[in-house]
Amino acid sequence: LTQMLIFYWDSTGYITVPEACALFNVDRDTIYNRCKWYNIPKKTKGKNVIISIEGLRKVFGTGNIAINNVNKPAIAAHE
Repeated sequence: LTQMLIFYWDSTGYITVPEACALFNVDRDTIYNRCKWYNIPKKTKGKNVIISIEGLRKVFGTGNIAINNVNKPAIAAHE
């Protein structure tokens, strides 16, 4: 069975590094390197580093299709 991953990010549009790794299917070093190379906004939230999802999408593309539009309402097939 295929496992569906669901991520929840806050309204500021940031996700954690493990979420970014799963979303774009890369390791954490790749995430950190791209953040540095492309100046993707990141900040700390408690003990976690959170990274701009829009900045990541500009570099990596849309990511995993299963969670690509998690914040957008679903459109019915007949519409």
